[in-house]
Amino acid sequence: MTRIDRLTFPYPAALYRGDGSGVAVVHRQVAIDAGPSWAKVIEPGGGIGPGFVYLQYHSGDVAVFAVDGTASDEPPAQTQLDPRLRALGEYFESADADEARRSDSASGAKRRADLAAIRAATFVVTAHADGRRWSVEIGPAVGSSTQLVLRSDAGDVRLMDTTAPRERLEQARTTTVPIEATEMVNRRFGFGTGRRASTVQLTLGPAEEPAEGAE
Repeated sequence: MTRIDRLTFPYPAALYRGDGSGVAVVHRQVAIDAGPSWAKVIEPGGGIGPGFVYLQYHSGDVAVFAVDGTASDEPPAQTQLDPRLRALGEYFESADADEARRSDSASGAKRRADLAAIRAATFVVTAHADGRRWSVEIGPAVGSSTQLVLRSDAGDVRLMDTTAPRERLEQARTTTVPIEATEMVNRRFGFGTGRRASTVQLTLGPAEEPAEGAE
């Protein structure tokens, strides 16, 4: 067997997450699409540091593992169980570093815009259910359904979905609004446990303003 850092790496490639975090330029031992490969990092980026990595295709992406250059080049039987390897995540791969940078930048900008839209469409109201008061985070609508995240003062968290119209949910910012929501709860039957949908009646209302003079 040969040490990884004594191999030759003639095939350039670029790895990126597609979230705007940057591009790592590597030189592979074998060409792109030719199968798993050891690679030398030429330009770190996107969460990949200097040194050497092992690249393995996984569901169309490339699973990347950091490896010490002094390790043997024997191919790993199972990457997740190989003590030489440390998983870094899954990446897109391109033979063109400049194209990879453009794709990563564009994808990162879209991801930031999507997150900003989600934040803009999310608001907090209160709810009364089961004799308790809850803080309710209302997320953006997905199709005809909207997810509700309920949190109590005691730290309890409940996830629910509602098909109430968006306009009705928005009204809860300024006035009380009764709605129905669905919550998955545990049930016990026969020889085991399972989950079932339970309908919950909620009364939504404006989030309480801090008391005057409170910090």
